[in-house]
Amino acid sequence: MTRALAAALVLSLLPLGGAPAQEPPPKPRVLHTSPNPWKCKACLPAYEKALGHVRDRLRQSPFAAQMIAAWTLLADGRHEKDLDTCVKQARRWREARGTQQHAQNWYPALAGAFLAEHYKYYPSAETKRCLEEIVAEFVRTQEITGGWFKWPEGAYKDRLDYPAKDLGMLTSIIFGMFWTVKVFGVEVPEATLRKATDCLAKLCTARGISYGTPQQGGEPTGARGSFVLVGLDYAGQREHEIFKTYRKLLPKLIPNLQKGHHVGGLHALGVTLGCRVLGPECARELTGTWLDHYIGAQEPDGAVYIGDDGDAGGEIGLLKGKVASTAAFGLMILLQDPRMLRPGKKPGETKPNPYLAAGGR
Repeated sequence: MTRALAAALVLSLLPLGGAPAQEPPPKPRVLHTSPNPWKCKACLPAYEKALGHVRDRLRQSPFAAQMIAAWTLLADGRHEKDLDTCVKQARRWREARGTQQHAQNWYPALAGAFLAEHYKYYPSAETKRCLEEIVAEFVRTQEITGGWFKWPEGAYKDRLDYPAKDLGMLTSIIFGMFWTVKVFGVEVPEATLRKATDCLAKLCTARGISYGTPQQGGEPTGARGSFVLVGLDYAGQREHEIFKTYRKLLPKLIPNLQKGHHVGGLHALGVTLGCRVLGPECARELTGTWLDHYIGAQEPDGAVYIGDDGDAGGEIGLLKGKVASTAAFGLMILLQDPRMLRPGKKPGETKPNPYLAAGGR
């Protein structure tokens, strides 16, 4: 080969700019400096940015987004006014839902789940009365199948074409809340609990709790059963069949976190809580799979988007923003600290965030 031919061959391999073509450099791996999220130089900045995004938009966010953000604010423990905003909103679930059909059962379910968790740390007569009212509401609206639809009798009178007669995730949230409030002394009628148990037994197979009727089968992310796990664990019911199913299933579904239903933030909240309940190994699997991904995907304003199926506009369309996903991401960071959201056996024994309460960073 002549020198001229060799030179021409080299030139032909160069881009028009004259520099050799190169692959883009790989993104740097997130460097974690401590297993404690409050000390880690990767986790703490990402968390603070996420929390800032949530707090800036909290009061303008829809009710559902506030109820998801409330869990992160409870675990954080530093922003009492913001947490109090969520508590007050949860207590006024009747007014907040107005006449919206979809909100009829969803709002008290989300409010009840959060207030039950809040009561573990800050028991009060007012919150207990509200939980009693929420239980009474679900006793009133329970379907003949033992589960709950978006609005009372909606699948039997208004949406005869709708294939799902019980919503697995909604029923799961209510069922988990029932088990928690029973520990507080809130009365849950045995007939109501029995019918709900029978309903979930039909909806739950080795593939998890289905969205609706059993023929719709399985679940993509593990979030539905995860809400049950919180209540069963607190009530000392770890040998319950649903708990045993999700002990095996949830770790396998962690890679599917982004395949949530309409609101990815709600699914991510459930999965994060469920992994914490199942123990450190499952929690590390969740963060090992997703945490660096979301830290890398975090937007300049602190927002993180978990992902959804896009139906009805997805989380952005339904909740008008990314507050729910961002809050769930923040909670995922916080729950690396095993002291977060771990109350004692009796309500009020442990306050959230003992690390910060001790003045440490």
